[in-house]
Amino acid sequence: MLKLRLSRNLYDKVAHGSFDDVTFDLLQISEREGWQKELVREAYRYSADQDPMKTGNPQLREVYTASGF
Repeated sequence: MLKLRLSRNLYDKVAHGSFDDVTFDLLQISEREGWQKELVREAYRYSADQDPMKTGNPQLREVYTASGF
């Protein structure tokens, strides 16, 4: 998703690790570099594109809407 939607290489940004560690590091880096808004938006949109009902990941949707993105 990161490469396709944001033209960024994941492992240029964070070290290999568990899903939780990579996600946490990526969120921190995106916030520090000023592209967290785009990351959350595109992660939610990507999850909706993968979902046959087009509702997307409910947790991502909650963050996406609560953040006003």
